Amino acid sequence: MVPPCLLLLYHISGEEAKVTILNYDPFVGTIITSSKYKIDSNKKIITGIEPSTKVITVLNNLMPSENIKIYNKNGGEITGNTLVGTGAKIKLLNNIGVLDELTVVVYGDVTGSGEVTLLDVTTIYQHYRGKIKLTGAEAIAADVDQSGIVTLLDVTYAYQYYRKKINKFPAN
Repeated sequence: MVPPCLLLLYHISGEEAKVTILNYDPFVGTIITSSKYKIDSNKKIITGIEPSTKVITVLNNLMPSENIKIYNKNGGEITGNTLVGTGAKIKLLNNIGVLDELTVVVYGDVTGSGEVTLLDVTTIYQHYRGKIKLTGAEAIAADVDQSGIVTLLDVTYAYQYYRKKINKFPAN
């Protein structure tokens, strides 16, 4: 393990020079982790967030516990009791910029609403039939049984979840 180091920041303005010394550990808190959700660091996605999960719940299950913000798929920051949907971005920030960023996948939620609605079921069905093509996080969210391909079984599971016949997807 690399020990923390001192970071010297120099600022020279005219005849004045200012030196700031910071205790800095470049390896602490630079990635988002969770003991509850599954993070794929290669694909930069986070799964295991159930439909109808609020921002506050997600934040309480992420580390580090500070400097993390969540943005909806349109880029607007979401907070508190707002639902977290597919396509949302979870960002770990510092005063310089973004240290880590994950894209949210909520199985069954292909529209990004944070819930499984009839529109989600219809969209998954249209993708299955080849009428539309889902890509990225939405395509992963459509594969609710994590078989690697969207099948009629995924459509069935999504419909059963929407109708409250099941309360969990095989993927979760």
